[in-house]
Amino acid sequence: MELAQIEPIAQEIVNATAPLVGGRTINIMDTSGVIIASSDPKRIGSFHQGAKEVLEHGTPVRIHPEDLSRYPGAKEGVNLPIIKAGELLGVVGILGDPRQVEDAANLLGVYVGLYLDQVATAQRSSLRRELRQSLLRSLFSGNATEELLLRSDQLPALRLPMRVTALAVALEDSFERIRALERIEELLLSRGLIDTRQDAYGLLENRLLIVRHTPNLFQGKSYIESLYSAVKSELDCKVTIAIGKTAESYAALAQSYQEAVQLCTLSQGGCWDIQQNECQILYLMSSLQEGVLQRFMQSRYRAVCDGFGEDIQWIISTVEAYCSCQFSVTKAATMLHIHKNTLLYRIRKILSLMGLEEEQGFVREYYLKLLLIYFKTLPDFRAGNG
Repeated sequence: MELAQIEPIAQEIVNATAPLVGGRTINIMDTSGVIIASSDPKRIGSFHQGAKEVLEHGTPVRIHPEDLSRYPGAKEGVNLPIIKAGELLGVVGILGDPRQVEDAANLLGVYVGLYLDQVATAQRSSLRRELRQSLLRSLFSGNATEELLLRSDQLPALRLPMRVTALAVALEDSFERIRALERIEELLLSRGLIDTRQDAYGLLENRLLIVRHTPNLFQGKSYIESLYSAVKSELDCKVTIAIGKTAESYAALAQSYQEAVQLCTLSQGGCWDIQQNECQILYLMSSLQEGVLQRFMQSRYRAVCDGFGEDIQWIISTVEAYCSCQFSVTKAATMLHIHKNTLLYRIRKILSLMGLEEEQGFVREYYLKLLLIYFKTLPDFRAGNG
């Protein structure tokens, strides 16, 4: 810690320590011997000869009533050097006959040292937090590089390609939300639910963000369940934990972050995983924009193609009829001039190929509609209808 860091908090130190020494006047002097903080505001800005001697010799100076003539600008009292890490940062003094205030002066010296230690620790913690936030912003911008991450020991080197996932922890709106998130961060660190050797983490945009290697999410008891239980045990409020899609590039990690944040915004608490069909629907309903539909539907469309053959226009026509008939098997079969068992077979196979056979009606119906939307965005379809 340097004097430039002490000077802004010098008056805070004075105000905090004065009650501990019976309300006696306390002064803090800089390295030129000028009083920069005092419990007697009239003294601020004046030169203190006793402090100058402390600075010259690095030892305490006691000014007795009979010594005042030798110390212009000073009053009787005890003046102590402020030393941190071997560096003389200034002087702290207490007013009174040294024979009466010696014990109070020693207490003052100890307290000032402890106060400065706390300030230095808080400043280091704040600096680390700001650095993590800056690096998280770089990670989630999609423009991060391995070289950037290696320049800091505050985040692990995320050597992509590897499978990583973005998680967001959000709390309901509260004027103490940031402090609550800081408590949660400390709690997760203490319980090993944030691994400083492997995880990137930090507070960003009123959320706690964690970037974790995907295999570590599902070892033993679900990591997400453990995370949620830990947070709920600490806070009695609505908590949302949202998980983006697995990423193997910095651009994909930025997308995973956006997914997690969007789910936090949309949800009403609990755990939300973008890999789950219902969560994907929630996300898609809020953000059907360029690139998003392809991200979620490309693999499902390809599975249908592989299951029925590349020319699936007749399958799309089946889905279109089924949807347009409000998912009535009888009506859709009549429209297509096929037996209803044939229609049921096609729909069940499509759902199976898309991984939806275990889902409820709404989820199935929504994804069938998305399949149609996706098909109509394909270049071949656009060319055929141009």
